[in-house]
Amino acid sequence: MKYSLSILFLVFSSAVQCEDLPQREAVPRLAVFPLFSEKDPDYGAFMADRLVDELMRHRDIPAYQGRWFELVEPDTIPQDRMERILETKQALKDYDLFLLKTAARADRALIGFVSDAGTRTLHVRIVDLDTGEPVWMGKARDDIKWQWIYAQRDIGEIALGNLMAQLGFQEANRHGKMMRSDEWPLQVVFAPLHTSQKALVGGYERLIREGMIGDGLFDRLDMSQPIGARLSAAERMLLAHRADAILCGSLMATGKDNAINAVGVALRLIDTSSGRVLWAGSANGRRVWRKDRFDDLSQTIATELVAGLAKVKSGTQTDAWANQPEPQDGPGWVNRGMVALERGLLSDAEEAFLKAESFEGSAVLSYEGLGRVYARRPALRQRAISYFYRAIEADTTRADLYYQMASVYFDIGTSQCVDIASRAIAIDSTYSAPYQLLGDWFARDDFYALSQDNTTAAAYYTHYLSLEPDDVDAVTKLGAVLLRMEDQQAIARQILPFVKRHPEALDLLPVVAQWAYRAGDYERASEYWDRFLERIDAQTLALHVDPTPILSDAQRATYNALSKGEKQNFIDRFWM
Repeated sequence: MKYSLSILFLVFSSAVQCEDLPQREAVPRLAVFPLFSEKDPDYGAFMADRLVDELMRHRDIPAYQGRWFELVEPDTIPQDRMERILETKQALKDYDLFLLKTAARADRALIGFVSDAGTRTLHVRIVDLDTGEPVWMGKARDDIKWQWIYAQRDIGEIALGNLMAQLGFQEANRHGKMMRSDEWPLQVVFAPLHTSQKALVGGYERLIREGMIGDGLFDRLDMSQPIGARLSAAERMLLAHRADAILCGSLMATGKDNAINAVGVALRLIDTSSGRVLWAGSANGRRVWRKDRFDDLSQTIATELVAGLAKVKSGTQTDAWANQPEPQDGPGWVNRGMVALERGLLSDAEEAFLKAESFEGSAVLSYEGLGRVYARRPALRQRAISYFYRAIEADTTRADLYYQMASVYFDIGTSQCVDIASRAIAIDSTYSAPYQLLGDWFARDDFYALSQDNTTAAAYYTHYLSLEPDDVDAVTKLGAVLLRMEDQQAIARQILPFVKRHPEALDLLPVVAQWAYRAGDYERASEYWDRFLERIDAQTLALHVDPTPILSDAQRATYNALSKGEKQNFIDRFWM
């Protein structure tokens, strides 16, 4: 092999013996910049994020005692300046070296570009920021069409594998990063993913955020304003007063004729005080058949990312979970599985429930646990149904088992959801969850919905709210159904009083704004819209005020050429 581990070792450390390696604070720092890709900026940003992920995975090399370099988030560099730096074939000098070193705030910088003459080729190099000399260079081809049709690989997988091999890493070196318990952030800001796929990205961000909140990975997870492919030092410092870390990343999608065939998401967790990369992860999904569900694709990717971060968190903890002895009975294994499931550790939960299954008296809970594990993995939902069936056969009195199985049928998109949820209601009519699930089923208006019955959906939501009167999410769903039914009286009777009692219910404001508009009360409608637009984040606001979706191609080109101030003036006049 042309490039070996010994070469990379020389790149990142001096010629010291392994037993004399420096402490963590003296470890060389490496900054990874987005790869410049003129034709497809999404690709350059995503592949750089995937490189960060790969480098994070390979840092714990036993032969070199672990952390022998540290990844940091670089500052941003203007595009024209980065192009100039990339055009320099020899050592960087003078202002170019100063600019790169200042932005990197590191000992080494990984930079590169993508050439699109025929097959895409990644050209990557690592620069010593003391001398400006390139200490390593590599390149790899990435034929996305060949990769998709013949190799059946994920976005960038072949090219990244080639680059990592050139760096001297082998598959056997794939050790995960160990984070200390005192490094785990509690307050985190989630920055919108960097991508041009604006219509696609929102669903992925929502699922990732919901998964991390549901598994309790952080004490707080807020959304921030959009950032670029890399977090500037100014942006990081502005967020430092309200967060320990920033979760950011990119999304890449490929396909043809407006059809998405493959999606990849890469994330980075950045410490706000130091700019250090605490964690990086990525996940990919593919649509093999034309009718494969997009929501299954996004759920698979989000689940994998959340589970990966949960696994890292579990390694930092020193509580009873990390130190408890191996259980000796069924209830012990069930409890261990439930704790792992709550923390998003799906593989650990699966292992625990499978062991509990062999103990007498633990069958129902182990079957239920396995059903819940596989329900969170879209590719294994049929296995989840099988285990819920086994749990129900062992205990026919539990309404929640029927509800959980009905939820899986809902996710799959089959009408058995209605039958199984109705059985849960028959067992316990005061159990609220099945009513909302049935409301969701009959309210479905996506591409995969077999039929939509707004009247039935409204009835189920109303019954659910009689049991759970303060559920904002359910009231919002009911409001959307009543709008489609154009039932102005029902909105006035059921939705308006709730808005008055819960002024914090942001998602209900568009519902009552449309109700007021239809009633001819334009002043009131404007008031509701103003309240809504004042409180949403910039990314959501853009969806409501951005005129580009309804402009012609020629108009859109003219609009995009305007300055920021000119665009704002145009928007103000456009929506008058």
